[in-house]
This record gives sequence, structure tokens and C-alpha cells, in this order.
Amino acid sequence: MWPTALVVLLLIMALLAVPLELRFRLSHHEVTEGDATLLWLFGLLKVNLSNAEPQPKNDPGKKAAKRNRRNSSSLNFSRALRRKPVRSRLVRFVRDIWHAIKREDFRLYLRTGLGDPADTGLLWAFIGPLSGMLFAAEDADITIEPDFIDSGTEFVSSGKIRLIPLQLLYLIMGLLFSPTLWCGLRTARSREPISFG
Repeated sequence: MWPTALVVLLLIMALLAVPLELRFRLSHHEVTEGDATLLWLFGLLKVNLSNAEPQPKNDPGKKAAKRNRRNSSSLNFSRALRRKPVRSRLVRFVRDIWHAIKREDFRLYLRTGLGDPADTGLLWAFIGPLSGMLFAAEDADITIEPDFIDSGTEFVSSGKIRLIPLQLLYLIMGLLFSPTLWCGLRTARSREPISFG
């Protein structure tokens, strides 16, 4: 049984080591539009990720409930971002992802805000350093702006990126099992006073 399980595990790891390529052109303002195609096994497998089906109209009650859940999540996230170790860990994660992917004709314009200037300022304390790092990239055209008035996210992006799923999985697992991140989220949910240090 063990040899079979080992062979299956090695086969899965070998498949995850095959690069994935994503070609996309997306924009978001209220609704997400565009198209995206995922290629695997060096183009032998192609998956169209575009959603051509019309989106049903949102029920006002469901929309309000969804907005309340989003505001609650934003509050917990903004409280967690007040902890410098959490910000540093997230910045390191994004930096590792950025170095792990290969980009071609990559463009991104992003404008985001949490609806409260103070919370957006905390978010920008995390996004700001990343924005500077990404803006300086020679193989990408990236602009990220804070919105200190409205709540929501707008973006326009296009390009082609290539990554190795096994490497991406390793980085995600490292973040998910990070004691620093979970400690920050637990503290945010408990509504205990959080220092900015």
C-alpha cells in the first residue's frame, strides 16, 4: 500500500510542477467583465474561465446582507493590519508570489478603499510598500491608488502570467500556517485593543 501511495504522491507533485499559464483581460466596476484562459501541460489543456452567462439581479435584502458581511470582514482585516508583524508577513507573501510568477505584457490599474479614511489608511500602510515595489517592476505597468471616500474596489488588468502550482501551493500553505497571521486575526475578532507597533 505504501509504495502505491508514494507513487500517487510523486505523480501529483510532478503534475503540480508543470507550469500553468493564464491569459486574461479583466475589469471590475460593480460587476466583473472580460475574459481569461488557463493553459496547462504546455498548451495541451485549455480552459476558458470567462463567464458569459448574464448575472441575475441582486435582491436588495441579499445585497444589504452581503454588504454587512463585507464591512464586518473589512473591519476585522483593518484591525489585524494594525499589527506590524501581520503587515510584514503579508508584504513578504505578496513579494514571494510576485517573484514566483513570470509576466508578459502585464498591466494593472487598481483603486480600492474601505469607506472609512482611517481604515483605508491602515490598508494603505500594507499596500503602499507593495505599490512602490510593483511600480518599479520593469516587466509590468502597475498603478495602485487608495480611495479614502468610497468603499469598494475597481480594477483594470490584462496580460499573461506563468507560474508553477507546486511553488504557489508552498507559499500559500506557508501563509495559512503562519502563527503571526492567525494571532493577528484572532486578536482582531476578539475586539481587544491593538497597538500599531
